[in-house]
Amino acid sequence: MTLNWTKSPTPNVYYLVEYKTSTSSTWTKLKLPVTSCCTFVAGYLANGTMYNFRLRATNLAGDSAASNTASAKPMPPLPKAPSNLSGYSPSPSQVYLSWTPSATPGVLYWMEYRTAGDSFWIRLPLPATEDGAGLKYGFSDGELHQFRVVAFNMAGESPATAVELVLVERAKYAYLRTANQVNGANAAARKLYGADSDCDPALGSYVCYGGSPGGDQPATLGDYFFYWTINHAVYRNQLRCEAYKRANIRLMSGRDAAYTLGPDLPRHEAVHSDQYAYYGMAFFLADYYRQSRASEDKTGSPALDNKYEKQANLYWGGYKVHPAPEYYSFDSDCSFWY
Repeated sequence: MTLNWTKSPTPNVYYLVEYKTSTSSTWTKLKLPVTSCCTFVAGYLANGTMYNFRLRATNLAGDSAASNTASAKPMPPLPKAPSNLSGYSPSPSQVYLSWTPSATPGVLYWMEYRTAGDSFWIRLPLPATEDGAGLKYGFSDGELHQFRVVAFNMAGESPATAVELVLVERAKYAYLRTANQVNGANAAARKLYGADSDCDPALGSYVCYGGSPGGDQPATLGDYFFYWTINHAVYRNQLRCEAYKRANIRLMSGRDAAYTLGPDLPRHEAVHSDQYAYYGMAFFLADYYRQSRASEDKTGSPALDNKYEKQANLYWGGYKVHPAPEYYSFDSDCSFWY
């Protein structure tokens, strides 16, 4: 901290510096006088503490009265921004972030996130002390998120890092509905299409790879839906593209619209599993076929006026696509679906 003053009109004097904290009643005099005029740098002060300073001129005749009191609070430099933020999601509701630390020593880091498309940032309640953090928080599983990091100290906050996009892993679960065990749908799936041979939990039903009776469209039988290719990566990429599409809808039309008007294949197929359980396999398959023929005659599509597809949400199944700007850009791999 630098002190400046107007010199004493008396020639050939030195200056005594006295200081105290703002909460103290006792002044402390520096051991050695200042021999030059009219500036002095006071060191070894505690950042963030308010100090009071005053001066006296001195010579062989004695000390002058004290000057006016000057007050100041030393602060560290404002932090430089961290950089090179990256992140990934190792499991549902979990994200790991890492970054290049701020060049300013002694800083902490605020981490902020939002579901992509939302307008507001959420600051996590606890700061990070290092250049990375594993987070388990209230993230929206299966959705695209934005993250940024800010360095801070008592002087203030740095600019934020560039925003990092992370697709948070979705919880995968499946169960066999009792009705589908009884009505023969699950037995038929296992017998006819080899269910259980290469299947993963999806979102209330199982996804099985290696071909679909629906051709290039998934088809559900009981609690299993059959994807059109054996390549698991194609299915995972479709879910990634769906998350980007929902983010763009969320940005334009809000959270509710993203949920109801965005694509969500696993959720769509799980509704079909519920329909098998509710209507019974024989009735459902026969009536689904009738609904498909009638819809195709009316609309040119077997799905658009099919009550079962409408119950399962045409947008979730990709039969209808809600327009939205590509703010969160797709890559060429997503052009197959959108």
